[in-house]
Amino acid sequence: MYQKLLLLSIALFSLLGCNETPSDNASQSQQPKLQKIGKEEQTSPPKEGFKLKEGIYIERPSPEALQSETPYNFDNQIYTGGKTFVYDYVMTRKNGQVVTCKIVEQKDIPMRKAWTYFPYDERDETCIKEHQIQVLEGEHPMIKYLPRKDLTYANFESHTPKGTVQGAVMQGLVENEANIYVPNPSGRIFNLTQSAPHLLVQKPLEVGKEWTWVNKVPSKYSDPRWGDWQADEEMRFNYKISAKTSLDTPFGLLDCWEIKASGSGLIGSSALTAYFNEKYGFVQMTYKNIDQSTMVMKLTAVNKTEKKQG
Repeated sequence: MYQKLLLLSIALFSLLGCNETPSDNASQSQQPKLQKIGKEEQTSPPKEGFKLKEGIYIERPSPEALQSETPYNFDNQIYTGGKTFVYDYVMTRKNGQVVTCKIVEQKDIPMRKAWTYFPYDERDETCIKEHQIQVLEGEHPMIKYLPRKDLTYANFESHTPKGTVQGAVMQGLVENEANIYVPNPSGRIFNLTQSAPHLLVQKPLEVGKEWTWVNKVPSKYSDPRWGDWQADEEMRFNYKISAKTSLDTPFGLLDCWEIKASGSGLIGSSALTAYFNEKYGFVQMTYKNIDQSTMVMKLTAVNKTEKKQG
């Protein structure tokens, strides 16, 4: 139990610098080391009613919101308490092999590295089937162990076909009138996406809008399968709303904002194409990772658990 509390505490402590707890990484390239972004470079200008915290707008809750149990969830429209967002995924490696993540039980290696690539068409009960984001309602019992209280808390989990949870971490996301931020998935195969652009969209939503975000990728996300680095490495992400388009989804044909982002740093280059819908949030993501693999994630379900009375 103590180890679980420690894991959750570390996860949120590293967030915003919005980093998570599992392990992702890549081999070092020869490009020059990025300089830390300064206030004079910040592409996100100050906004009234918000504080700019490491490139992401954090709201200053209204007096009405402050009376609620969770003031930073108060005006959420998409990522509201009790909702679970379910994503499937598939990875195509640089060599063209289409794979999923198979769990390997080995006591001599960390859990985050206890997995192997496995042919997607042969996936079985020991493979990770889906990624879930479970938005929490109210003050979660673990809140006292977490240093940040200006976020919307959620459990980020990987599930097998039997529903067994394989890797769970509590993290914070942001939803307000200025921007929406959702951390990339983490744990085992998903750690690779930590060095790709995270899910971030600034408002107002309009084609051509651009912004920059700089984030550190902790060394704990490194893995020999895509690279090793011994210290936190900085990645610069450049975003642009490239189009407004229709996307065929399990929820029907949805109007979506297409967001294209690129990432660069000492550990390599990455990219993201994300589709954002104003009702369902991020409905599809294609990550181009630092090892030149591609991971596609699609929203397949949004489930709602009603808050228990009394």
